[in-house]
Amino acid sequence: MADDDNSGFTHWAKEVKYKFCGEDICLVQDPSSHVLGSTVWDSAKCFMMFLEKNVCDFDAELMAKKRKKPCVSVCELGAGLGLAGIALAKRGFHVVVTDLAPVLPWLKENVELNFTAAERQRVVVVEYAWGTPTTALEGVVNHAPPFDIILCADVLYEAACVKPLVKSILALSTRKTIVYIANERRAPAIREEFMKYLNAYFVWKHVPQEDLHQDYIKDSMEVFEARRKHTKTPVPMQILDTDEVGPQDGLLHCEYNS
Repeated sequence: MADDDNSGFTHWAKEVKYKFCGEDICLVQDPSSHVLGSTVWDSAKCFMMFLEKNVCDFDAELMAKKRKKPCVSVCELGAGLGLAGIALAKRGFHVVVTDLAPVLPWLKENVELNFTAAERQRVVVVEYAWGTPTTALEGVVNHAPPFDIILCADVLYEAACVKPLVKSILALSTRKTIVYIANERRAPAIREEFMKYLNAYFVWKHVPQEDLHQDYIKDSMEVFEARRKHTKTPVPMQILDTDEVGPQDGLLHCEYNS
């Protein structure tokens, strides 16, 4: 039986159900797995409820008109079970949810559970490792990359992951891209490392706490909204295409070993 509680502790359930804008989102998960992306984490729930509370700001049709595009493209990096990306897809966005191979069976099943065959034409699951070439993401959604929105939920937990993550965000974005990072503060040193790159490459702001759901207004939970800077990045913080970052530098380890 699914747990149906947006704010409850559901880590040990095999199936969870959330209410989002009047609809159910059902997810399968595996709490017995050692794969880090096999259960829903609070940052994804926090973003989903931030989206619901500010739903008027996430009108896919209106955003497409403003951008003079047929659709608004979204890429979720490190999607895990896909809750945040699925929520955006429920709002009409064209979404690519990505993660490494061990997570994909759950991710694919959750997309199938929540969308009809016709709807799945705009919700695509792709295997992708941070810091690697973005070839697998090219042409999956109309005219992307670059994407209109990039979403990351609960991705700051290993220092070795920070540079590959930032490299991928840069490769998939332009100055018009909106980047959302939902984060639960756990390791100050890892967050500090990420903030160095965020400050170097992006203009950003904290989403005000009043825009978050009341169950997630706490010191450890935060949502960033960021856009790329127009100014040149200082040389010490530049990430070059020739930089050897990616799974060979520990990404597979940090994404999947607890």
